[in-house]
Amino acid sequence: MASKAPNPPNDLTVAALISAKGAQLKLWVHEANKALKAARQARINKKLPVEVLRARLAAFYGLDLSVVPAAPVTGPAPIGEAIRRAQWDHLRSMGAKWKAVVESGGTFNLLAASDSAGASLAPSAPTITHDQQQSIDSMFANLMVAPPVASSNSEDAHQPSGETLEALLGAARAGDEAALERLSGLRSKPAEPRKEPIGQPHIAAAGPSTSHPPPPPTSLPANAAPSTTLTDTELLDTCSMDIDALNKVHGLVEVIAQVKSGAVQRMRDKYGPQKGRKTLSQWARIKVTVNRRERVFEILQDYFDNDEARFLAFFQLPPAPGNPTSYLPYRKVAGAIPHMKKDVEAEKKDVQYQDPESGEFSDALWQERWPGKNDFEVWRLMGKESYEKV
Repeated sequence: MASKAPNPPNDLTVAALISAKGAQLKLWVHEANKALKAARQARINKKLPVEVLRARLAAFYGLDLSVVPAAPVTGPAPIGEAIRRAQWDHLRSMGAKWKAVVESGGTFNLLAASDSAGASLAPSAPTITHDQQQSIDSMFANLMVAPPVASSNSEDAHQPSGETLEALLGAARAGDEAALERLSGLRSKPAEPRKEPIGQPHIAAAGPSTSHPPPPPTSLPANAAPSTTLTDTELLDTCSMDIDALNKVHGLVEVIAQVKSGAVQRMRDKYGPQKGRKTLSQWARIKVTVNRRERVFEILQDYFDNDEARFLAFFQLPPAPGNPTSYLPYRKVAGAIPHMKKDVEAEKKDVQYQDPESGEFSDALWQERWPGKNDFEVWRLMGKESYEKV
């Protein structure tokens, strides 16, 4: 009679197994290997391809991956989350309208957009309000960027809309160089009082500004580069980019938590090499970070048997005044693997670990010499542990 399949972990369901990758699969394999070891059966190799790991786990726990249960009905999203989603949906919708107007040759007017499609396409007199001029002046003062020479009247026809100016300001504050250059070309143009745009009689005009006029323009150094033009479409395309980033971590504890959360695997899935897809350009910038954090997690799993307390205790530094608990920098931990392996492999070649009959390395003799110790612990006991070269 066939033995009954063991109960899977609470979070291991058919749906979860189908979508799981990388670190999560290895966690489940680790739990399965405990049971396999107790039953004196061959354990699952964690380094197998993802598809094979899924199949092995499904077979071990008696799960049928061809039958995916219906997703449970969920309640409404929390109010805060629902509001955020609605705000982003509205922003995307407004961006799509703006882009459509620009591509059709019109000038997008945010105030008129809600009234009618025809009104949004009507041309308006683009202006730089005094508040916007002050924002540009203040931003350039903070960035210590010199303003350019005054532009000729012939350039006024290319003056951007007020909505474009606000977007340019936001992009410039975020570090967009093209937006900075575009704004540098606008700074010397005189600010106009708040007034009603031409062709929009239904919008009430604001009263005349009582603010002082902006300071007269100054000149750039002779070697200053000319500004480049950032069109509304280019700006909208920049704003529509979908970019993920890993949060900065401080120490081993946060590295382990980040990998467990799935954030590191998501970055690899999104930007890293995949079958049937070219590696994205962003991967060159983040691959070192992703690889390093994965290596730290592999040390926890492969050498410390996923025992976080034992792992952290091993890499804990001696207490210091005002900082009783600190750990070896995770960059040094990740970088130590090749040095540790080299020293341990050299030790294994010693004659004391050779089987008397075969002359080959004997794991039994190794365990007899280093009972219950993993390779990192053996490295330390050998007196070879060093992170100076890392």
